[in-house]
Amino acid sequence: MKVLTAILFLLLSKLLQSQELPPIQRFTASNYSGDNQNWMVSQGSNNYIYIANNKGLLEFNGAEWNTY
Repeated sequence: MKVLTAILFLLLSKLLQSQELPPIQRFTASNYSGDNQNWMVSQGSNNYIYIANNKGLLEFNGAEWNTY
């Protein structure tokens, strides 16, 4: 009985050793009003994401997109 309990405990501990992955959100060109080709991505000191796109510079603040 002790062996069965030990095996079950080991199997259960393997199932509980998992890492939660961050949520991934996909944006299409129609979401950010840009073209479908991006050249470079950078993050500013204000934590905004800046993307060099065929239509210009895209800025994402976590909630909305701006095109310059």
